[in-house]
Amino acid sequence: MLKRNPFEYILWTNLIMVTQGNMARCRVPAVLQIYAYSMRRMHVGHTDEITRRFETTETDVIMLKLFHNCLLFLRQSGNINRMFSVIRLSMELNFPGLTMNCLEASAANEAPLIEFEEMVLGSGMPMPEIWTRVEKLRQAYCYLPYPISTSSSIEDFKGEWDTERYMFSDDIVPYAHALKSPDNRLHLLLVVVQLTKMPLIRSCCLADKLNPCIDEFGETEAIEMLFAVLADRHSYAVSASNYADCDAPMMNLAKEMSVTPSFMPHFVGHDVYADTVSTLILKCSEAFSDEETKRRIFLILWLRFQRLLIVLHKLTGKLTKSYVKDTRNRIREEISKSENREVVRFYTELALCEFEGQNDNDNDWRFFSIFWKIITEKSAESSRISCPDIMHLYIVCAELLIQNRHKDRAIDVLVSLCIETHIILDETSISSKQVIVESIKSGIKLVNAELKALDAQPAEMALEEYFMPNRLLILLRALSLLDTLYDPRNLEVKQFLSDLQQKEFGPEAAKTSERKRFLREQVMEIQLLQLQLSISLAGDIEIYCGFSERKLEDLLDRGLDEFPRNMVFLQHWTNLKTILWHKQRARFIRTKAGIASLAHLVIAAHSRVQIIEPTDTFSKDAIRVAVRNRLINLFETYLPTNSNRSEMEEEQYRALRRNSIYWRLYMTCLSDTKATFQRSREVLLMAIDECPWDKALLMEGGKVLPNELSFLQDLMTEKEIRIFAVPEELGILRDQ
Repeated sequence: MLKRNPFEYILWTNLIMVTQGNMARCRVPAVLQIYAYSMRRMHVGHTDEITRRFETTETDVIMLKLFHNCLLFLRQSGNINRMFSVIRLSMELNFPGLTMNCLEASAANEAPLIEFEEMVLGSGMPMPEIWTRVEKLRQAYCYLPYPISTSSSIEDFKGEWDTERYMFSDDIVPYAHALKSPDNRLHLLLVVVQLTKMPLIRSCCLADKLNPCIDEFGETEAIEMLFAVLADRHSYAVSASNYADCDAPMMNLAKEMSVTPSFMPHFVGHDVYADTVSTLILKCSEAFSDEETKRRIFLILWLRFQRLLIVLHKLTGKLTKSYVKDTRNRIREEISKSENREVVRFYTELALCEFEGQNDNDNDWRFFSIFWKIITEKSAESSRISCPDIMHLYIVCAELLIQNRHKDRAIDVLVSLCIETHIILDETSISSKQVIVESIKSGIKLVNAELKALDAQPAEMALEEYFMPNRLLILLRALSLLDTLYDPRNLEVKQFLSDLQQKEFGPEAAKTSERKRFLREQVMEIQLLQLQLSISLAGDIEIYCGFSERKLEDLLDRGLDEFPRNMVFLQHWTNLKTILWHKQRARFIRTKAGIASLAHLVIAAHSRVQIIEPTDTFSKDAIRVAVRNRLINLFETYLPTNSNRSEMEEEQYRALRRNSIYWRLYMTCLSDTKATFQRSREVLLMAIDECPWDKALLMEGGKVLPNELSFLQDLMTEKEIRIFAVPEELGILRDQ
């Protein structure tokens, strides 16, 4: 079939999974050989009479998908050194003149490793536990390949030489190719950033564009994807404390399922990996030095990453004033560069970092001073607001004012945005009802003008548009916030949004236009925000009459049905406490988001019992076991051994069975409920049969079943999965 049609992506994935997904045939070199062949075929392109029939097929698109899957396989099989080597070569091939020395190992960064290893070796722990800890330590520090040159930089590593970290041409050249169209280079670098575990995808439409789901093929094992709602918050008008019941279970799940190297603050060496990711994102920005829009995208991602690190440190209780100060200085140094100094969006991101770095008791509102300074400067240049970046600054400023209970000031900012005129900062008068009504009418006129202009735009969206501020969406959000603050019972804007979802952005329009589908998704998020704010201001769900369903869960149910990979909808459905468990569970099972829906279901199960505060240890243990049993029942619902499995559960299992997170969670729950050795071993063997290439799964198996560790180590060696610490070597080091 591939001879007749060599440009069919599904055929290539099926060919790959015949080897990768087969316990007997799966070996890392064998799988990589197929990847090399498939990528070479895409690179060669249309060369004969048979393939010229498909000359309209863009091979770059298939190449990017294969590139993503290949590097994902390298990461999951522990070959992180090779993954970063392929990333480096791919970037240098597609951006001539770009130097990627940041992806070379540094002896200074790895210096603490020796001290940590000696502590573990001298701890007196059993040998299996020593091996597991040293393996994770080395994986956390030794993920970069050795420098390519033969200079003194290599000699810095002295006796710590690891031959597998030196990459030869044959190890990386077959998997790195120059793309045929320069227009696809942005897609390449976004895939690269995503492979570092940076959570950059919050929207379902963006997820579909970057990484389309394929049944029977493994998804990412990076649990850090859950943090997309932290790196790019849905809205700042609603306090993050609203999701506090879910934050703790989410962080606990991330701690359990995250794999080194990672920027998760609880890991030893997390700061080294965070620096690598930060530097790589800045290199991506540098690669587009001659394309300003694309350059800004990666700087925005870099700023989001800095903000995410602050949030993660805060949620894990590790945030210090010195860390916030260092982050602030790092951001200010980057923004102060001549090419960044005049970009308003960067200052908005800086203000958000300042906001996230605050403690609950802090009265330091320096983030507002950033907004006022920019507004003062821009109003001196012109009284009109026209730049999307300035509009974005206004909407973020208004949302933060709402969260900090400055309703009147927020209304002033929103009124200014709706009439496109800069706010007068030294004016203390409160906007009258007439002014608010007139500004809403003005805002609707501006929206209608944007809707007319929308017809002239192409149906397909460019990738960069997903990351840049959109005038239409900003105006709709401003109208929604202003209308809700003015009168939560007012129906005008609510009905306007509802009409948009029925007509301009209706289901039929969304099917034929990527742009309108994305706008439909974003308007649904705005409706969600409007409903949340209405409830918090008025406290009565029945006052909201903008939708036919009139209920929050109905909106979310519809949203998850249309946009299953939207992380905002998944987060909000997880946070619902007013619905019965079986209804919440059923919605997650129907949601075709793969491992993301399962992870949120696990978080929901834990968050539901978190509000219960038993007074004795026995009750706490009983609740914990009850939650674990509930989760075990969930995992077993998907299995083929379940005679009552529905068609939907069977369909979901086709995606879940190739993801190690599913099996690792299952084994962890069995371990916590003291399941029999035989039952745990059966699950481990089922897991290995489905994901024989996944190192994290085998490591988890050794943790749950220590008696099987020797067998699992032999299996890693047989499959040529990367092992950093040879058990025999550690035995010698321990005895010294």
